[in-house]
Formats: sequence, C-alpha cells, structure tokens
Amino acid sequence: MSHRDRVAKGLLALILLAGGSSTAQAQGACSTPPYSTTQAGKVVTIHIDWKNLANCVANEKTKDLGNRITKRINDDTLVDIHVTNFNFINYTISYKVDETVVESYVTLEKLWSQLLGLPFLGGVLGGEADAAPPACKGFQKCAAEWALYLATTGIKLGKFISESADKTYIEDGGAAVKAHAETLAEDRKKILAALNDIMTKPENQPSRVEEVAQFESIYAKQEKLFEKLDAYAGAAQLVENGQVRHLGKKKTGTIVSVSLTPKNQAQADGKPSTTTEYFVHSKLPVVFHSGYSYAKAKDVKFETVRSLSQTDLFSEIKSTSEAVNSMAAFLSLGRSFLDDEQAGLFFSIGTDFTDPGDRLYLGVSAQLFKRFFVTVGKASIRTETGVNPVVERVGNALDARELFTAIETHRNWKTTFYSVSFKVF
Repeated sequence: MSHRDRVAKGLLALILLAGGSSTAQAQGACSTPPYSTTQAGKVVTIHIDWKNLANCVANEKTKDLGNRITKRINDDTLVDIHVTNFNFINYTISYKVDETVVESYVTLEKLWSQLLGLPFLGGVLGGEADAAPPACKGFQKCAAEWALYLATTGIKLGKFISESADKTYIEDGGAAVKAHAETLAEDRKKILAALNDIMTKPENQPSRVEEVAQFESIYAKQEKLFEKLDAYAGAAQLVENGQVRHLGKKKTGTIVSVSLTPKNQAQADGKPSTTTEYFVHSKLPVVFHSGYSYAKAKDVKFETVRSLSQTDLFSEIKSTSEAVNSMAAFLSLGRSFLDDEQAGLFFSIGTDFTDPGDRLYLGVSAQLFKRFFVTVGKASIRTETGVNPVVERVGNALDARELFTAIETHRNWKTTFYSVSFKVF
C-alpha cells in the first residue's frame, strides 16, 4: 500500500469513527447494551453479550450498540475480548482484526515526547466408571446393553444440539446447556461401566471371532460418540464462562477494528455479526482533534534557465500570497473546565494529514461544547529562496534579469493559521 493510500485510509477511518460516535450519541444507547469494558491493572477487557447484541440488532436498529470503545487505551495496555451468551454449541466465532495507523498522530506524539523530554514512549476405558455396572450376563446381552447406551446417548446429543441450531445466542444464561452437559456426562459413565463389565468379567468377554468383530465395531462407535461428547462438553464450558480472545498491545496512533462473525458447522455466516473499534492513545495526557485549517502563505516558484555563460541557473517565476487550506490533525496539552469538560484551554501542535511533518502548526486551542476546538497560531511552512544572486543584462538595463546559483528550502514561522476541529476520541 502506498503512502498516499495509507494516509487516505487513516483519514477515512478517523471520519467514520468520529462520525459514527456523534451519530450514536444523538440516537441514544440500546436499552440492553451489549458492549461494556472493565480494567484490571494494564488489561482492558471488552465484554460482548451476544444475547443483548441480538436483541439490539433485531428490535432497536437505530440505537447505539456501544461498540466504539471510548475508554482510553495506550500502547502499554493489553486488550482482551470476552464474548458471553453465545451459542457455542452450534456456532464458532470468526475474528478479523484490522489495524490502521494514523501517521499524523504518530508524528505529533513524537514531537510532544521530544518537547517534554520523555522517551518514546484416554486409554481404552477412557476414564473411571463411577456408575454401578449393569447386571448383565454373557457377551451378547452385555454388548446389546452397551450398544443401547451408545445409541440412546447419541439420540440425546442430537436432540440437545438441534434445540438452538437457529440462534447464535443463548437465552437462559446457559442453564439448559449446562443441564444437558451434566446429563451427557452421566450417560458417558454408564457407557464406560458397560464396557468395563465386558472387559473385566471373563463370562462377559467375547469368545468367538464374530463376537470379537462385534466388540470392535461397537467400540469404534463409542470412540466417535465420545469425540462428539467431548466437543459438546467443551462448547458447554464456553457457554458457561464465555470465550476470551487476546488482542494484546498495539502501537500508539493505531485504530484497531475487530469484526466478529458467527460461523455454523458448514462455515456459513450467522447473524448478527458485529465490529468493535478502539484507538491506541499516547501515554502522554494529550487530546487528539482534527479538522480544517486555513493560512495565507507566500508561494515562490523557480525554473531552470541557461545563462549567457552557458551554465544552468534559477529564475524566480512566481511570488504570490496564496491561501493554504488543508485537513490537519492536532495533539493538545492543557485542561478542560466546567462540568463534563464542556470548555478548556490547550497548547497545540499540529500537522497535515496528507504529508505529516511537512507543515507544522503551533498554537492555542479553545475547547467549546466538549468536542469542538478553535485554534490560532503560527504555521511552519517550507519555502524556497534563491541564493547567490547574479544579475544579467542583455543589450541594456531594461533587459536585466536576476538569476540565482542555488535554491535553499527552509522553514519560517511568519504565517498565521486558523483552524476549526473536533475531538476524535
């Protein structure tokens, strides 16, 4: 991906993130919010209640899900996602993590860091049989009881799995799944007891070749069933405790977007799906805002010409004052006042989105209505200046022209800029 594409992607992500947040605030939150966050030490956990998510998506489509995480997360924070009330019996979750680096934020964070002097910042039996062994005698009768336990347990398992096959969420907090898992665990003990009764009692062991083949066939069915029982037990544990996905630490200035999509056994998408987003802030107590900046700067252009002495020199062909309009990003250090941070005063450093670091802004920002900022200050703009002037005359003084042997590029802080911006995170 080219530099221009990365910049465009970062700017679009900022617009969507900020725009989505303001829209959600206007619409209000869902009555059963599916998203919440907790923090323990340096670990922030994003909790997603899938039952509440399904309710919000189905019944309150215009309401805010709370999926844009506003909790301040920095590059030293470990992030986990914890999904609860999800139907892990019939579905799995496909996670897709996208990271978009806001290069202007990274540039400004480094400038602040430098300014403040801070660093950049089982065996054959498969277990013990607790149930009392069946009172059977002879291989045929005991094998029949063993096979019957396998068949009835398989039927129960199929019934339990089909109960919620059409829903990606769990409605009763997992009570039914837990009860089903306990029932299947008891049935497993009975199956093992039946197997144990055949293997440990000589009178119940197979005595003919065809009985040995029958034994092997039933045992193979048991192994397949136990694989399914193990899978159900593991899914039941996820239903009870939820699933945790570790995202870990991310770099400062990164927008992290995580999409969660249910997948059934055929790998088809289930509904609802969801996406959560958060931004990785600097460890410094700075506020990030972006918007439109305006300045009037001198624009000087040169072209290469051939002098009378047949050497290449430079001639100034344009020197005018032009308006400079751009989308700019600012990191500001200061404080907010009044209740709920409705107003504040900050010292700001800014740069353009399109070419971070090329044009810099230093100014004072006034915070208004919590999210809006008005900034005034000086802009550092790169300008070209001709050096070592040479005056050439062709014929008479009227044809004199001033040429330069070289061009120097330097910054000047003479230009005043004005900006209106909004708090992104």
